[in-house]
Amino acid sequence: MKFISTGIFAYIASATHTTRSASSSLNEDKPSSLHKKIDSQGHYDASNHNTREYHRFTTSHKRVTKQRKSPKNAKSPKDAKSPKDAKSPKDAKSQYPGLYREGCDSTLVANYTKDTVVGGTLYAFDPLTSQIDGEKTWITMPNGKKYVDLALSAIEAGCSPKRRPHMVLPSPNGKHSITTFFGDQDFHVLSNDARSVVACVSSEFIKPSVFGGNVHTGVWLSDDEFLAVDFTGCYNGLCGGVLSKFGFSTDPNGIINGSTWLGSLGHQGVASARKTTATGPIAAGNNPIGLYADLHFVSDSKGAGSIMNATDMTWVKHFDVSEFGTCATGGLWIYPHPTDEELVLVVYGNQGDSSTPGGSCIFKVNMRTLSIDDTFQLQDNADLHGIAYCTRSVDNELAIITTMRQTGTINVLNVADGSYYENGYDVNDKIFNAMNITWYDESSNPGMKRKLQQSTDPYETHKLMPDLAFLLGDFLYITARGPKPVSAVKEPYFYHNAHPGMFALKIDPATCTPAPDQSEAFAVTTFERSPEKTSDVHGLYGVMSNGQQEIWAIDQAGTGSIQSFDVYSNCLAYGSIADPDPPQLLGDED
Repeated sequence: MKFISTGIFAYIASATHTTRSASSSLNEDKPSSLHKKIDSQGHYDASNHNTREYHRFTTSHKRVTKQRKSPKNAKSPKDAKSPKDAKSPKDAKSQYPGLYREGCDSTLVANYTKDTVVGGTLYAFDPLTSQIDGEKTWITMPNGKKYVDLALSAIEAGCSPKRRPHMVLPSPNGKHSITTFFGDQDFHVLSNDARSVVACVSSEFIKPSVFGGNVHTGVWLSDDEFLAVDFTGCYNGLCGGVLSKFGFSTDPNGIINGSTWLGSLGHQGVASARKTTATGPIAAGNNPIGLYADLHFVSDSKGAGSIMNATDMTWVKHFDVSEFGTCATGGLWIYPHPTDEELVLVVYGNQGDSSTPGGSCIFKVNMRTLSIDDTFQLQDNADLHGIAYCTRSVDNELAIITTMRQTGTINVLNVADGSYYENGYDVNDKIFNAMNITWYDESSNPGMKRKLQQSTDPYETHKLMPDLAFLLGDFLYITARGPKPVSAVKEPYFYHNAHPGMFALKIDPATCTPAPDQSEAFAVTTFERSPEKTSDVHGLYGVMSNGQQEIWAIDQAGTGSIQSFDVYSNCLAYGSIADPDPPQLLGDED
C-alpha cells in the first residue's frame, strides 16, 4: 500500500484483488483508536489549545486488478480490526501525516464514501513509429506502463481525482491539453510533453454566483484562456447550464500553474427565447481564423442553440427551435470551417428506432449573419457523433467524414452542398468484424480474447461502436466505446461485443472515402482497469508531444473511489494564530 500526501489531506491507496484497500483497519477502527498525539508536519504550536476544529481527510482507493473477492473470503469487521492488522502509532504517524495531531486529542467523527468511482486513463499512440516498425501499440510511459493513470497524475499535481474524464482538448500553441470531467464540476490541464496533469480547475462553487454541475467540454479562447461548458451548472440561482471563462498563469517555462475565474454566463430566459422547455449546453465553438472569433455557437441537448460572445460573456442570438427541424435536440460539437472564416459546422445527433425516430443533422452556421445557411440531413436512427475534414486530391473539394454511433457506419459528404461521396459505409461488416482483436485485462497475460458471438442481433457482432474521429494522413482514427458505455449511449443500442480502444481505417486521399484495400486497418484496445465499470473510450484528438504528432484517447471508466474521514481535534487549525492579547482576569468584580 502506498500513500502520497497532496497537501490537501488526500491519499492514494493501492491494494490488490479486492475493492477494500489495505487501510481498511483504519476505516473500521473505533474513534478511540485515533487518540494519537502526533504532529508529523510541524504545523501546530502545542501551546495554543484554545480552539476546536474539524479536518477532512480523503483516501482514494485504486484496485489494480479486476478480480473480486468473494464474500466467503472477505474479511469481517472483527478480522479487519484485529491487532495483527491494525496500524501501530508509528505506522500511522508515517502514513497519515496530519491525521494524528499530538496534543490535540484527535477523534474520528465519521468516515464515508465521497465518490463511488473516480479517475480514468489516458492512452497515447505514435502513428509515425507504428508505421516504421509495424507495431500497433500504445506508447510506453516513463514508469513502464502503457497508459497514464489520471487519478495518480492528478494527485501528484496536488489535486483530487475526478469522475468521468471526457475530452482531449489541445491548446492552440500545442503545449497543453485539457480533459473535462462530465461527472464533475472540474477540468484538468495536462502538459503535452510530460503527459501529466499540471493544474486543476473547479467551478463547484464560485462565490456567490456559480454552482458547478457537469463539465462536458470546452474551448480554448487563447493559449491562456478557456471557456468551460457546464451541462447542468447553476448561475445566480438558475440551473440548466452555465458557461464559465478561466484565465491561466504560467511558470517561467510557459507551463500552466494556476487559474483565475474571469466570469460566467447563465441561461436566464434562454429556453423561452428558443421556445424550448429546458436548457442543457453541450458544447461551444467558434471559427478562430477571422473577424468573428469572439462569437461561439452553443449547442444544446435539450433543444435548439444560441450564439454568445466569449469576450464580454453575453448572449448574441437565440435560434428558434423550429429552425432545427427533426434535429431539434441532441446538440453536440462545433467544427470551424477550415477556409471560410464566417462558418462553423454544428453536429446534432440522436439515437432512435422506428417508433421514436432520432434525427441527425449538420448545420452550417454563418457567424457573420447569425443565421443557419444550410442543413445536411443524415440518416435517422444512426446517431451522428464525430466529423473530420478531408480535402479530396482528385478535385480539391472539401469533404467531411462522419461517424454514426448507433449504426457503426461512416458517411462522406461534400461540405459545399451536402451531397454524398459515401453513404452508410459499415466499418464492422467491411473491416473490423473479421479481425482478430484482443482485449486485455491489466493484470492478465496474454489477456482475455473477446470472441464474436453467434447471434441474429446485428449489435451482437459489431466490434466497433464509433464515437469521435481524427484524420491524420491516410488514416481515420476513431474512438471505440465499450460494451456497456458509461455515458450517452442508450441501453437498447449497446454493442455487446464492442471492443474499447482506438480503431483506424485507411482513407483514400483522392476521394476521402474508405480505401478499397483495408489490409492496413488496425485496432489498439485498452486495458480493463476499472474495479466497477468496463473500459469505455470517448475523447480522442491529435496532440503534439515532444515535437511528435500523437493520438490521445481517454478511457472514462473510473479506476478507484474516494473515502473521506472527518477528524475532530481540540486545537487550532493548521496555519491559525491564537489571540496574541487575551484578556487578563485579575479577580472577581465587586
